[in-house]
Amino acid sequence: MKKILLLGFTLFLLGFLLTIKDNSSYAFSDCHNKIIKPKEITTLNLKDYVLKNHYDLISFCSFDMCYTKREDNINKSINNFKKLFDKYLSEDDLNELNVKGYPITQIIINDC
Repeated sequence: MKKILLLGFTLFLLGFLLTIKDNSSYAFSDCHNKIIKPKEITTLNLKDYVLKNHYDLISFCSFDMCYTKREDNINKSINNFKKLFDKYLSEDDLNELNVKGYPITQIIINDC
């Protein structure tokens, strides 16, 4: 009787430890909204970066300002993002960002 209780307790403990260790679920992986945080990407080289890596772009962000791509052409999306971003800039910042490009801090892609 002690052997059966000891075996049952050992199996229960082993099952419990394996459940705690493996907490990732393979039934669902969110590949539709994969977040990439690129370095040194601006609106000037965003198109080349996306095309080079064969990404299906969903949206892109510059710090707190995000833009969801609605157009088929990446250039139109970038221009619309610039127009949206320009509303909140001073004239000096606007001139500087037109030369350097608007920094892209986050890209959300469909990786399925």
